Amino acid sequence: MRSQYNRFLKALFFIVDLLSVNLAFVLSFILRFGSFSLIFNGPYYNNLYMPLWLYYNIGWLAISAIGGFYRPYKHPKTINIIKRVTRIWVFFILFLTIFFILIAREDYSRQFFFVGFAFLYLLLNVGRLGVHFSFRLSRKRGLYQSKVVVVGRGEVGKDLRDFFVGHPEQGFNFCGFFDFKGGSDVMGNLVDLRAFCKKEDIEEIYISIPDTPGNAIEEIMEFGEQNLINVVLLPNYLSFSTRRLELDFYGTIPILITQKIPLADPFNRTIKRIFDILFSLFIIVFVLSWLIPLLSLIIYIDSPGPIFFSQNRSGFKNNIFRVFKFRSMVVNKQSDSIQATKDDKRITRVGKFLRKTSLDELPQFFNVFKGDMSVVGPRPHMLFQTEEYSKSIDRYMVRHFVKPGITGLAQVSGYRGETKEEPLMKIRVKLDRIYIEQWSLLFDLKIISQTFFLVFKRQEYAY
Repeated sequence: MRSQYNRFLKALFFIVDLLSVNLAFVLSFILRFGSFSLIFNGPYYNNLYMPLWLYYNIGWLAISAIGGFYRPYKHPKTINIIKRVTRIWVFFILFLTIFFILIAREDYSRQFFFVGFAFLYLLLNVGRLGVHFSFRLSRKRGLYQSKVVVVGRGEVGKDLRDFFVGHPEQGFNFCGFFDFKGGSDVMGNLVDLRAFCKKEDIEEIYISIPDTPGNAIEEIMEFGEQNLINVVLLPNYLSFSTRRLELDFYGTIPILITQKIPLADPFNRTIKRIFDILFSLFIIVFVLSWLIPLLSLIIYIDSPGPIFFSQNRSGFKNNIFRVFKFRSMVVNKQSDSIQATKDDKRITRVGKFLRKTSLDELPQFFNVFKGDMSVVGPRPHMLFQTEEYSKSIDRYMVRHFVKPGITGLAQVSGYRGETKEEPLMKIRVKLDRIYIEQWSLLFDLKIISQTFFLVFKRQEYAY
């Protein structure tokens, strides 16, 4: 059923995409020239745009085939569909650009192309997402599902069973457990498995490696090959449950990568750095240029002393750097060793407002522009905190694989300010790891937008 479903889905995607390409062409032609009938009647349009129409279709078929646009999705997500559409759309535009360079003609309408590209992107996404959600709905109702069984009723096998049962839209029809130890909900052993798979036309057998003897795994795999049943091995992932694993190959040797960091890629780092420079420069020029003189006067009148507060913090690769903030406390000797607490007597009247609204953090945009920090990332901790928590919190130091940020996933999730309880810090660190492992520029923009609205919301630990 799954293979038939994939073939049918590929064919449907192909038809919908081709309709989108042609509809985008027709709509942009009508909007530019008033009527599509001109392409058939007028010699000028017929000679100029009819060949282009043909080139549109041939070009789309070539680019989509070369780009693997019709490879089946394993577990499609909306964002992945949009990413794939965006990638092939960009290649298609480049393909047409080469066409114009080669023919060296200037009598094509630029408005026609710009409108056509916009229509094409919109129609491709609408068409693909429409098909995607239609099939998700049909799968929830029991259609287009693959019959699967799980061998090994341990924790790993039960987790997989829960996934199958809890996500019918993924297209799996869980038919039962087979295990050599027995159990109330176990349907039998290896002999029973073979008979059941043949009788029920099972398409996939999932084997929990930690719960299945090695010789039995070999037998099941051989049985699957002889009966054209797909066999999938499920490793013991429980010891890596907090990590993202990625399979890679050194030659023919499979390896599991336990620490995949998007910002380890030089291209991603460059994109993030360019964004940091542009964003921080905008804040420095258009906000801090007038806000610093204003707040400087208010801070000094409220509490004589320096306007800015600087402190050593743990940064990228655990290197030490000086972080800058508007001073929100009276000058004291405990600022490097004691975190701010509720009703802290050191906090000034103006400082209380600055900390509540996070305005005290704004000078850190100079740190961002300099390169010590990023706009988004794990918050930089005081040195004593890094030393203390690195000993007691699992994988704490992972947060230093990227530059610290002015805001982060933990902060917009409600975990900012005082962390006197270690469980709170553990949640913070976990959210930092999630950010590091799932980084994207869109993720940064989402966190920035959430930070802006958070300024106007009361936060329990922000003081």
